[in-house]
Amino acid sequence: MRQLLLSLAPPPEPSLENFVPGRNGELLALLSTLSHGGESERFVYIWGVPGCGKTHLLRALRSAFDVTDITVGTFDGNQAALDLHPANVVLADDVERLTREAQENLFNVYNRQRDGGGTMIAAGAVPASQLPLRKDLVTRLGWGLVYQLHTLSDDEKKKAMAEYARARGFRMSDDVIDYLLTRQSRDLPGLLALLDALDRYSLEYKRAVTIPLVRELLSASE
Repeated sequence: MRQLLLSLAPPPEPSLENFVPGRNGELLALLSTLSHGGESERFVYIWGVPGCGKTHLLRALRSAFDVTDITVGTFDGNQAALDLHPANVVLADDVERLTREAQENLFNVYNRQRDGGGTMIAAGAVPASQLPLRKDLVTRLGWGLVYQLHTLSDDEKKKAMAEYARARGFRMSDDVIDYLLTRQSRDLPGLLALLDALDRYSLEYKRAVTIPLVRELLSASE
């Protein structure tokens, strides 16, 4: 893709407020309550296909906890960092990818959170029972609440794209959104990345985001 100027407006940071829930309203409400320290359930496992929003939610939770007195840590496979800086809440993403050593570390962190009254929110690509991990860790991840994170319908993706564009400071008309949905991958992270590129391209050439501009950008990227 041709070099584009950096946007004057950075991409919106993931937040619980800018997550489009679709069929995931119950999960979003639970996480919002958790972020304010108001939920008794201490262990949650979220699963869903790549691109459905798991990482968005965990990053949003991290930001939400950071402005409270609830300490939060992100598990990166290394238990030592969490031992050095104990956290009330531990977030663990992409658990299906953990190495054998990292699985042992997460197992120990889980037990510490359980015994110490802490919380863990983990996410993976498959149901807990199907995780390719050691059995005792699989069992623990399935002990708490388990939620499938459902992908958005096309109408929900349209809403998400329009809100994302609005947060960046430009308007996406319905015809442009429809054009993108019918001609590009329906993977939402990929669509939002394309909106970033469109924003930069429109700023560079001082033109509104229209279908001709979209065609021009896509042609330049081939």
